[in-house]
Amino acid sequence: MEAMRVKRTAWRLGLVPLLFLAAATVVLSGPLLGALSAPGWSTPQDISHTTWGSFGPDLVIDSQGYSHAVWYGDAELSSNWGVWYANNRSGTWSTPVKIVTNVNLQSPEMAIDPADGLHVVYEDWDTKEIMYAYSANYGQSWTEMNISNSPGNAYEPAIAVDAEGNVHAVWIDNRWTGDYQVTYAKRTGGTWSAPVRVQTSVQFNKAPRIVTTGSGADLRVHIVFYGGPSGAPNTDYELYYVRGTGTSWEPARNISQTPGSRTYDPDIAAVGTELYVVWDEAPGTIANHDIKLLRSTDNGSTWLPRLDVTADTARSRFPNTAFGQGKAHIVYDSDLLAPNYGDIYYVTYDPAAGQFSSPLNLSTTSGDSQLATVVVNPCRVAVTWQDKGTKWNVLYTTTPDTPPGPCEPTVTPTPTPSPSPTPNFNPHGFVQIYAHDPYSSTSYTRLLTVTLHLSATSDVGAQITDMAVCNLGDCPSPPQWIPFLPVTYNWTLLATPYDCEWKSVIARFRDQYGRESIPYGDYIQYDNYLTASMVLNNGQPYARGSVTNPLVMVTSEDLDGQQPDCTGLRDMRLWEQGLTYTVWISYYPRLYFFLVPGNQVTRTVFAEYRDRANNVGTFSDSILLDFNPPYSGTPPTLNWGVPTTTHLLIPVTGLEAQDDESGVAHVWLANSADGPWMRFPYAGPTAVYTWNLAYGGPPIQLPDLHRVYVRYEDASGFGSYPGNLSEVYSATIGVTGISNIYLPLVLRNWTGLGRGPTPGESGVRLVLLSEPERALPGQDVLLWMAAWYDQAAPLEGEFRLSLPQGLHLVRAWSAYGEIVSTSGGTIVSHERISARQVPWILAQARVDRMPPEILEVRGELVGPAGTTLATPARVLTR
Repeated sequence: MEAMRVKRTAWRLGLVPLLFLAAATVVLSGPLLGALSAPGWSTPQDISHTTWGSFGPDLVIDSQGYSHAVWYGDAELSSNWGVWYANNRSGTWSTPVKIVTNVNLQSPEMAIDPADGLHVVYEDWDTKEIMYAYSANYGQSWTEMNISNSPGNAYEPAIAVDAEGNVHAVWIDNRWTGDYQVTYAKRTGGTWSAPVRVQTSVQFNKAPRIVTTGSGADLRVHIVFYGGPSGAPNTDYELYYVRGTGTSWEPARNISQTPGSRTYDPDIAAVGTELYVVWDEAPGTIANHDIKLLRSTDNGSTWLPRLDVTADTARSRFPNTAFGQGKAHIVYDSDLLAPNYGDIYYVTYDPAAGQFSSPLNLSTTSGDSQLATVVVNPCRVAVTWQDKGTKWNVLYTTTPDTPPGPCEPTVTPTPTPSPSPTPNFNPHGFVQIYAHDPYSSTSYTRLLTVTLHLSATSDVGAQITDMAVCNLGDCPSPPQWIPFLPVTYNWTLLATPYDCEWKSVIARFRDQYGRESIPYGDYIQYDNYLTASMVLNNGQPYARGSVTNPLVMVTSEDLDGQQPDCTGLRDMRLWEQGLTYTVWISYYPRLYFFLVPGNQVTRTVFAEYRDRANNVGTFSDSILLDFNPPYSGTPPTLNWGVPTTTHLLIPVTGLEAQDDESGVAHVWLANSADGPWMRFPYAGPTAVYTWNLAYGGPPIQLPDLHRVYVRYEDASGFGSYPGNLSEVYSATIGVTGISNIYLPLVLRNWTGLGRGPTPGESGVRLVLLSEPERALPGQDVLLWMAAWYDQAAPLEGEFRLSLPQGLHLVRAWSAYGEIVSTSGGTIVSHERISARQVPWILAQARVDRMPPEILEVRGELVGPAGTTLATPARVLTR
């Protein structure tokens, strides 16, 4: 059967390591980046044959070498999604079938027992429960039951089967404290145990994964998940590990140890007492996610230093791993070749050699590829993923490219006795560089002074007495030996004229008999320099100068990351001249910043950036505020002046206005003074605009006079935030003879745009913005909410930002207040609102798979006098 597992670097080789390799044979770890074709693999095959879209596949291989897959979807509405199953036991993939008749199901995970029984767990979104289905006849029939029975909500299941055929399941459940925590149940002899919580020290848990090792009294259950304290201001998730017997549990341990970074989506595989954990980690930017690997050789008691599976500028996510054929097999999706369009990459790690293979690109399609799963048996590796062509399908590929079935029997020759291997008398060891700033970093340093950790041992029990340590490029010959020390403080790296470059340290070890080791080395990225650029409103001279709610867009460029061997920008903070800093926020190329209300025309905004090596630099830009809207606007001329029409689409002409500051940039048209409004570029009085008299209905004004409204916008706006808007002008036209056949179209187009906020706190204006306004599944959206207040006495209140289904939170900040909760898709912050400084929050959210066409984000301010509602922000996903 397949190795037990559940579904859910490229080393940047610089000049110095190249010289190092030329000079000596040195033990270094890390893969070389090279996205190759996939020789020996089968052509990716669509196994879902979907009509509406299929997502989130999982895969197992049975004892006879045949593959079994499950996924969810294939319905026009997500409320009708089912869980689907297929196998290739006939030599080709079977027609997909639903394993149960229920709908509104998602996220199936599958495991297989030693008798080829199939076990599937999945989410029921109607009941918010975790369901379990079992088949003993290769998917011909299934039995189903509820295993969570939660009084709250349960999501994100994972499953494993131990060597005795017992089934172990985990999921997250908010029955315990209101926050989601990892919950466990076990099936023995056909009966499921009551769900239990496996830990209490980490309050908010996500994406648990599970494997088992051993059996009987030696059974150990291993669980990994990511999480953090409830409402952590920066949501710096860490990777946690819990070990237990199924009835008792050890305390959760933080095994990522990456403060300031964010970990996501772990997976775990096991063989014997060895564990392999992979996850994706974001060091501080939106797009840059890398895949990491941790290994334990003693059943999770200790963990070896983590390794980079990837270390590039791409967004690598959703790793999955399995162990077999003596290697850890890893798949993940990465947008290395095209931003925001993933390909599936396959890498192996050989623990005996300590080496990664070169990454293979398995997805040869032009569409987006995501959420891969890998399985392995003694003669086959198989991978499946979801792939976007004209719709999302489930694809499958395997190596070798041969028909499925049992592995060829291996004839083992009678071994010839051989003498015992000659022991290696020479010492062996390693050296590890730790930075002083950033403290204890093994990746970056801004100082030449570092700490070295050295370790050496002898296979024959000799005492390690000496060591020779030097910087690459400055190593004496012969080596200069000094007494061995396991830690060397204040080691100085080699100084060169370059501000950014890789630095390497070489270490040799010698025992009491004078026997010497080979040279060992480690490297670290040195960076003592930061450069960036920033402008306001993309260099436009004006911003909207509303006395009540002015804002600007801060557009930044990571020039630091474009310099050879420099580390790139990690985070940033903003302030307006004379005020205080915001909190540190992850670096984003485009951020709205909310200015202080007032009639001061010239405004200066400062941006302070920090790179991954902790270098800091400050930059600024100034902009003029335009307080006055366009004036002398003309009403629209409809249908070339003909007073009646029988058409829905009519020409609009004669639109003209004046503006003495930033100029006229847009015109807005509507069929109601309350909107919704449609925006067009302003092109002067001779321009012709085509207008739909049914836009924004119902009701369409038939057969009486129909009124069309226009207003003019100046060039002080930016992005989704408009400039100053003129007063509203209008004109009428008689509408006759339009068939009611158009009315269903009108009804479908009605979205209620432009309906405005509900008053609450007196003197408060609340604004909610999104950037970009259109985002595809898997892409990130930034959401801002700010409040302007014109009263003298400060106001204490709570911001509440609510995300819809289809959009999940990645991270949130309060510029000047405090995030107090991020549970249940709602971000809550405590804010002090005054006329001097504008409080605002920023949320980074990610679009889920197959979201609704329109995602509506809602915001409100809860204060002593009531609740103020913001006009919802909408994100289009098509």
